[in-house]
Amino acid sequence: MQHYHPFKKTIKGKNGKSKRVFYYWYYENGIQKQKVIKDKSCKTMYDAAVYCSQLPPPRGKSAKIKDIAADMFIFGSEHLRRREQLGYSCKPTTVRAKRQMLDCIVQQFGEYDLADVKIADVFNYLMPQNRTFGWKNRFISTLRDVYQQATFDGMTIPVPDFPTFKGTSKKADPFNDDELPLFLNRKNFSCERNYLLFLLITTAGLRVSEARAFQARQFLPDLQMILVDGFMDGANKTRNPYNKCGSKENPKWRLVLIPEITATVLAAFLAENRLDGNDFVFTTTSGNTLRICSIRCAFFSAIRRAGIAADGRRLTIHSLRYTFVTRTRAYLDADTVRQMAGHTAIEMTDYYTRRKIQDDKRNLSAYIGVANRFFQLEKG
Repeated sequence: MQHYHPFKKTIKGKNGKSKRVFYYWYYENGIQKQKVIKDKSCKTMYDAAVYCSQLPPPRGKSAKIKDIAADMFIFGSEHLRRREQLGYSCKPTTVRAKRQMLDCIVQQFGEYDLADVKIADVFNYLMPQNRTFGWKNRFISTLRDVYQQATFDGMTIPVPDFPTFKGTSKKADPFNDDELPLFLNRKNFSCERNYLLFLLITTAGLRVSEARAFQARQFLPDLQMILVDGFMDGANKTRNPYNKCGSKENPKWRLVLIPEITATVLAAFLAENRLDGNDFVFTTTSGNTLRICSIRCAFFSAIRRAGIAADGRRLTIHSLRYTFVTRTRAYLDADTVRQMAGHTAIEMTDYYTRRKIQDDKRNLSAYIGVANRFFQLEKG
């Protein structure tokens, strides 16, 4: 890495005459400095460059990204105390997500001096990444946090004017009646686990984080329902015992009717793999819960195998949840669908408790026959 940069500068001598003198500039502790090249043998820019290449690296506090980031987004750190006083969110989930993103930045750019980071370097890395625009913008935002931290470390490094990625505000589109049976065909999936995963996501309207957190005990075979009572926290890879719109105090658990075909496939899978109680249903061979990127790859692979063309639509995993809502609303009243989907209405906020779950069991049981008509799927 080039630490010193030679240049020519015009100065006036004691005799009042102007002359061109070789200098070099560099960063030390994030502060740009310059010094004259006193070696009179330097006659050309090439000579000055050779001179600079033989100088030892600047001393002082490291301006490498990995060193600046070392104590950032660490619980109990001075960095977090300062952010809290500046009004930034310091919620545990936010801090963990920021630290996770920071680790990604360090892995890619940790050895860079912050002053040497170019916009092109960052975008040459981000452009080919198979990530959402939101993820890429969070990467840039976290990198800006590194520049802010550098100022508190006594460095004056200008922040590049990083542009942001412009995503689409278009919501996911549902599958049509012909496409869903094509998609939910066992032949489109590499294993029975993946087939069941997408069958459950579709016919129960689960969020991906809820499906990843699904445990054997959540299946209520006698009622042909599942209990949705948790989701995987992507930031710290743990299971939260409440739903995405809930909290520990108000978990907002919900019951969802599932078609007979889903109940049959789920029961067979649990029995074959000897899963019960708090066993996670969707895991890798090593027992870890499935990663989101693996689920995403399996989804788009199934789309390709099914021969489904987007034709201007936005088909994502969340399209399956939209499909669930669209299908169930054709048979059930809006409030029942809202409860099963886990949506929170402004005018009617329901906090799910164990007592409320018992009420829902009685209310939803009347619709078991209807649930089999939500999704007309072939068995086997």
